[in-house]
Amino acid sequence: ARRLHVTVPADLASFTGRDGQRIIEPGTLELRFASSSTRPRLTARVTLTGPQRHVDHTRHLHAVLTPDA
Repeated sequence: ARRLHVTVPADLASFTGRDGQRIIEPGTLELRFASSSTRPRLTARVTLTGPQRHVDHTRHLHAVLTPDA
């Protein structure tokens, strides 16, 4: 077993809006860390705050995992 610190960019929650542009909306999300799609090992609820915003091709799409010291 090992503890990790996970930084998940809000850009990962972006989706295509009605106008065809990628957006991020505030609200509650459920993050699941799993060994497969049917076997979640850890579930975390997070809340995105702030205004809705558009994202473009420069969006950040990778979580960063760092071992706790």
